Amino acid sequence: DSDDIYVFEATAALNGNDIINNFNNDGVGTDDQLDFRAFLGTATMTIGGAANITAGLDLLGAANVGVVFNKATALVAADISATTLAGKVRVEDNSKAVVLVTGDANGVADGTNDSYKVYFIQDTNSSTTAQTYTVTLVGTINSVAELNALDLVDGTDVFLG
Repeated sequence: DSDDIYVFEATAALNGNDIINNFNNDGVGTDDQLDFRAFLGTATMTIGGAANITAGLDLLGAANVGVVFNKATALVAADISATTLAGKVRVEDNSKAVVLVTGDANGVADGTNDSYKVYFIQDTNSSTTAQTYTVTLVGTINSVAELNALDLVDGTDVFLG
C-alpha cells in the first residue's frame, strides 16, 4: 500500500484506537500520510522533530507533532512537561500535540521493526500556572519495512498539512 491518507478525529474518544498496517514511508510522493489537523485544531501541522526519549523532545512554539524513540513503555502524563527536561516531552501550557512513540532503541532502520504508537496530548485545564496533561493512545502504526524516525519528520510528506 502507498499514498494512503489516514485522518484522525477531533478527540481521542471519537477516534478510538486505530491499527494501521502496511504503513509506507519509503519514497517521496508515495508515502502514506497522517492527518491530525482535526485534533490539533489547526490548518497546518508543524513538525518538532525526532528525539531519543532520554534527551527529551521539545514541542515549543508552533511545533505540535513529533517522534520519540527508545521508549518501550506507554507514554503517560508523567512523561509530559511544560519545560524542557531530559526524559520528557515538552508541550506548551494550554495546548495540544501529537507524538509518535517507538521502543526502537535508535530510531533508525536496522532490522528491528518496532511499531509506532500514536498519542494525543492535551493540557485540559485553562490555568496559566498549572498543567493537567491527558495522554491517550489513538493508534498503532505497523509497517513491513522498518520505519526510520528521522524520515518520519523530514518534512517531505508523511504529515499532511
